[in-house]
Amino acid sequence: MVLALRAFRPELIVVPSGFDGSMYDPLGRMMAYSETYRAMTRMLMAAADELCGGRLVLCLEGGYNLEALGASVAETIRVLTR
Repeated sequence: MVLALRAFRPELIVVPSGFDGSMYDPLGRMMAYSETYRAMTRMLMAAADELCGGRLVLCLEGGYNLEALGASVAETIRVLTR
């Protein structure tokens, strides 16, 4: 991911943050947990810091199990606010 971003040299990274990849999501079931979203958010923040002065926008997009969605969004926000 970072190699492609480096080649593109973005001024801003915008991420459509779908949380339907959760293991508990009735549609996605991609084996992602709230910890997975925490790790991906850290990676995106590091890339944004390196490439575009930390400019990163996450837009809530999907997630169809409300408990899993809440846990994943909470982890993402925890990382973003540290």
